[in-house]
Amino acid sequence: MPGITIEMPYGRGTIPLDIPASLADRLHFARPQPLEVLADPAEEMLKVADSPVGSAPLSERLRSAHNVAVIVSDCTRSTAYPQWLPRLLEFVRSHLAAGARLTLIMACGTHAAPSEGEARQSLGVDDEVVMHDSHDDDSLIEVGASPRGTAYTVNRLITEADLIVATGAVGYHYFAGFTGGVKAVFPGLGGFDAVVHNHGLCLDLKEHYFAEGVAPGNLDGNPVHEDLRGIIPHLPPIFLINVVLVDDKVPARFFAGDIVTAHRAACEFVDAHFRSGVPRKADLVLLSAGGHPRDISLYQAHKALKHAEAALSRRARILFLARCPDGMGHPHFEQWRKLDFAATVSVLRQRYLPIGHIALSLRTLYKRFDLNLVSELDAATAEEWGFTPVQPENASLKAVWMLARANSPVVVTHGSSVLLSAGQ
Repeated sequence: MPGITIEMPYGRGTIPLDIPASLADRLHFARPQPLEVLADPAEEMLKVADSPVGSAPLSERLRSAHNVAVIVSDCTRSTAYPQWLPRLLEFVRSHLAAGARLTLIMACGTHAAPSEGEARQSLGVDDEVVMHDSHDDDSLIEVGASPRGTAYTVNRLITEADLIVATGAVGYHYFAGFTGGVKAVFPGLGGFDAVVHNHGLCLDLKEHYFAEGVAPGNLDGNPVHEDLRGIIPHLPPIFLINVVLVDDKVPARFFAGDIVTAHRAACEFVDAHFRSGVPRKADLVLLSAGGHPRDISLYQAHKALKHAEAALSRRARILFLARCPDGMGHPHFEQWRKLDFAATVSVLRQRYLPIGHIALSLRTLYKRFDLNLVSELDAATAEEWGFTPVQPENASLKAVWMLARANSPVVVTHGSSVLLSAGQ
């Protein structure tokens, strides 16, 4: 077998890893099942919306609506909106009764809002977009509470609608199980404290790690997902439109209809196509988060590490490529960065704080694996979080050095999309 070059997504480009012939034949590539891209995504989206799961067609729902809120994901999510959102908004407007109101609102969650230019580029439309602000108490209203103590606080605009059209992409999520579905509404349009409380449910504060049922690819018995889903009865009717993408770029399938049953169908489709088995637990993974926007920050890119974790042997080496131009990606990392594993556990024993689950996850990954990071993070920051920094120009050399010492190496070029599972 000749030598090969592996183009690892990195930001908006790639970093090539040049692997000599003597090592190339040992590699196992963890890839999703082949999927055909849609020739006309916008037309397919409308077709699915006209024959939805568990709901009347969107056209019928719109005719009786007087105030419609369309929720879109923020710019940190891969959604391929320019390929289908303009047609959706055109369709919605064409079916609204005279005088009906349409509001386009971006589900920023607890993230900072993008600029107008970033929003237009991400969405592919010039429409006015309301940017959700989880800290703006004047824009929030409490609509109920969950049995687990989460106060369901959301953006007031969606409670004033008589139909919510929730959009987004479906893939794996490292503690909520899957993206998409109700996450567009909550935490996407949630108040900060409410979102923090929900996210804290991912931890078992006795064991000080993720709670039972909390795992990528799992909804049933997942306390985070069940808590999120509990908000649905407290809201106006919701029509869901979710997309599954190929390589985070182009639509392969749309799902539409009832927010629970249509989302469940999308999750089953994702699991059938994006769960990738490896022959045995790997002692090395060459891992890319998948490029922009998956690696816009370590906050986002970290998810790829969680998707690979279950398929790695103890002390496996990881060469992780994630550009992270926005650094850590969340201001609350600052309060955790000087704390080691024991200190992180000590803080969480007292109470859950924002980003605590990611801080604990990173500290646990450091205890289990040999972490090497190719990124734009400064060396001191990378080392504080347990990574050995690797310069981009040295990535190929580092990969070869690691491969020469590995018995069961795996390559994952889109780690935020693919979920690894392994035999013994």
